Amino acid sequence: MLVVVFIPISLTQGIIANVFRQFAVTIAIAVLFSLLVSFTVVPLLYSRFGKIDEFNRDGFIGRGIQAFENRIERIAKWFSSLLGWSLSHKQITMVVTLAALIGSVSLIAFGFIGSNFAPMGDQGQFVMKLELPRDVTIEQSNQITYQAENILRSSPLVETVFTTIGAEENGQPQARLADLRVKMIPHNQRNISTSDFSREAKLFLQQHIPGAQIWVATTDLMGNIDEAPIQYYITGHHIDSVRTAANLLLHSIKFVKGIVDPKLSAEESSPEISIIPDREKMAALGIPFEMLGMGLGNAFSGNNDAKFRQNEYEYDINTRLDNFDRRSTADVENLTFISTSGEAVKLKQFARIEESNAPGILERRNRSACITLNCQVGGRPIGDIGQDVSQIINSLDLPENITIIPGGELEMQDESFGTMGIALIISILLVYLIMVLLYNNYVYPFVVLISIPLAIIGALLALALTMDTLNLFTLLGLLALIGLSPKTPSS
Repeated sequence: MLVVVFIPISLTQGIIANVFRQFAVTIAIAVLFSLLVSFTVVPLLYSRFGKIDEFNRDGFIGRGIQAFENRIERIAKWFSSLLGWSLSHKQITMVVTLAALIGSVSLIAFGFIGSNFAPMGDQGQFVMKLELPRDVTIEQSNQITYQAENILRSSPLVETVFTTIGAEENGQPQARLADLRVKMIPHNQRNISTSDFSREAKLFLQQHIPGAQIWVATTDLMGNIDEAPIQYYITGHHIDSVRTAANLLLHSIKFVKGIVDPKLSAEESSPEISIIPDREKMAALGIPFEMLGMGLGNAFSGNNDAKFRQNEYEYDINTRLDNFDRRSTADVENLTFISTSGEAVKLKQFARIEESNAPGILERRNRSACITLNCQVGGRPIGDIGQDVSQIINSLDLPENITIIPGGELEMQDESFGTMGIALIISILLVYLIMVLLYNNYVYPFVVLISIPLAIIGALLALALTMDTLNLFTLLGLLALIGLSPKTPSS
């Protein structure tokens, strides 16, 4: 029975296959080999060494065996009397059984049993992310981060702190960003969880480092940084409508219990100077477009054509305008270009200079404008939080072209639960077909299959009592019940 339960898992695709394929194949092969041994090696050994021994019941071993047999007989008599009473009171037995089944399933509906992609665990590591104002230098970031590092190191619960100054954002290092990877002492030497300590450390740093935005990212089972267990992709045709919908969703979910540090991937618009050239004036003044682009690039980005050589080493020399000469709109307007006729022409003579705002990040998903809402979690299972957010999304009055798609662990959870559901159905079908062959009847197997939903009663009750969640590993245990529960009555 266990073979036909685990084989469907090994044939699945996606995350379930990556996590459980080797495990399922190992279990199936081990059970098949145990079957082979039971038909070959075990009878051979019993025929050679098996014999009936009469123990001395007055000895120490004999009294122990006798006490054990007496206990087994009392349990068997109790089960026999309970079975007899149940058969004599069929209606009461059916009512109690149905009530227990409905009550155990209702534990999920009423929130006593949550759902997660995988158990959170306590890895003893977390990452503290610092974001400083845009105009800070790398030296200022180093000084502020060093202060935060010393605060964390002063705690006796912290073992090591690994700091990265100038952390990456969209593949580019940013002087205003810093990551502090904190490793705590072993969990048996502390009385506080990693998530609780990280939240306390965040509040303490916010009080002592003004002007810094601080986020906490946990680590998953493999030790990788899980920056956003809950993600939502807000997509649409126009970036403005997408940003409006994203901000509306952001403010709506801030009060959902369990949501921590919600943040949009697209930052607030950054001020910029737009240069709108007039082609007719440029042609009249003798300013080619190539000259405009090259001149602006040299003024603001610089030119690296010049080199400095020292022995076998070569260094780039970047030449550009000083910050004093390019810090205002008037400075940009007075940039001078030499026309094809050799005359000096200012930028304001052929272009219009305006101050505007530009989005910090432009994302695309399926060729549509997209903004990602990232959230950390705390105190509640991810599945329960996802249900509350889904209700909020359904209540929002959004344009028709706006689509909100769950991502992160919510997406993986939906995919994995769907795959496990398919494996569950296939396993039940295979178990039924095997029992058809055993009983040579198409109806009798249904009597045994009734024990499968009844086995879930104890499983769900155990999850509720231990305050555990439905996740990949608990679902795997439920799948194992499909192979074990029909085996017991059939044996």
